[in-house]
Amino acid sequence: MEKKLSEYERKLEKLRLEINKHDRELLGVLKKRFMIVKKIAKLKAQYKISILQKKRWKSIIEDRVRLGKKLRLDEKFTKKIMHLIHNESIRTQLHIKNKTRK
Repeated sequence: MEKKLSEYERKLEKLRLEINKHDRELLGVLKKRFMIVKKIAKLKAQYKISILQKKRWKSIIEDRVRLGKKLRLDEKFTKKIMHLIHNESIRTQLHIKNKTRK
């Protein structure tokens, strides 16, 4: 016998389904971003350009923190997310650079 959901449970489930949808979208956007990172890595390897571009990274952090503030996201949270994404970008680029050398 199926238990009938309370109003609270129905509302909660609906909100959780929305979160699931947005999580899938977020991961899809990250996948697209990292596909571009791979193209950049190949280009940098081809032209023997340094993986870490400090000026670019500084500009990204400043821009994304500013955008995060406009979107009412906590600055520390925005910085953490951008650092995680940046570290994965560096790891990906190093992997491709090392593969290209062989």
